[in-house]
Amino acid sequence: SAECGDYVIEDYPDHTYLSSFKFVPQQDADLERRIMENHKKHVGQSPAEADLNLLETARRCELYGTKMHAAKDHDGMPLNLAVAHMGAVVFQNYTKINTFSWAKIRKLSFKRKRYIIKLHPDTGCYRDTVEFYFEDRNQCKNFWKKCVEHHGFFRCTSSGIRAKEREKRRIIPRGSSFRYSGKTQKEMQEFVRENFVKRQSFHRHVRNLHSSMGNVSQS
Repeated sequence: SAECGDYVIEDYPDHTYLSSFKFVPQQDADLERRIMENHKKHVGQSPAEADLNLLETARRCELYGTKMHAAKDHDGMPLNLAVAHMGAVVFQNYTKINTFSWAKIRKLSFKRKRYIIKLHPDTGCYRDTVEFYFEDRNQCKNFWKKCVEHHGFFRCTSSGIRAKEREKRRIIPRGSSFRYSGKTQKEMQEFVRENFVKRQSFHRHVRNLHSSMGNVSQS
């Protein structure tokens, strides 16, 4: 709706107007027909309303944007781990069974295929160290790096503090030297607040997909 406007049968007689959009891998005609039927149900939305409704739908999808990482717990039970804004999330058969929030985590580390989460003692968890096992070291390190980046972004207050901590750690080098080096969430919020500029309103035009397709076929 945001890109094509309201569904009009004269403009979109069949599903092929959707072929230029790549919604999912291995997109086929059956999926495009189903999307077309849903397009018919959303007549009267402005592009801004359509975009907002899309964001609202995505917000309610628990697994939207979630990348699963296959692992096992200390008993050998197959699990999936994921990194999210709230913390490291544990899934079993795509059902969330635990979340280790960034606020509760005091240290993240890995050793070969073993991924280790150390929690603050006052978190109320039944133990302060949790371990998971990956298929190989590269998978383990990749997930660890993602967790370090998210933990640094959401929990650290200043990138300057992290730089001083890195200098201290270099005295006794140990393990990977990877550290999150970007701005933190707090720094971003302060930057936006201090450099706020009122955005000018603009009119968004709906793309005339039918006309552009007709021009291509005539050329």
